[in-house]
Amino acid sequence: MFSGIAIANLHFHSLTTTPTISVCKGGRPLHPELQYHVIQADDSDNEDLISHFPMALAFIDSALDNKTAVLVHWYAGVD
Repeated sequence: MFSGIAIANLHFHSLTTTPTISVCKGGRPLHPELQYHVIQADDSDNEDLISHFPMALAFIDSALDNKTAVLVHWYAGVD
């Protein structure tokens, strides 16, 4: 039987080579072994995420050129 933390750790270790985009104001890479692109933005209906698209898309394109998946996540999932 695994706790939620153990399952999360197992899942994290399966993603250690996955480039990650994090959307969160004040965010920073928590795991330096991952390739991160942090979008400094609030997770709210009023946030202008479109202005961040060019850099995020370049990050995604670079990963896809290397045949690598990209994990994209945001704090609250509002936008």
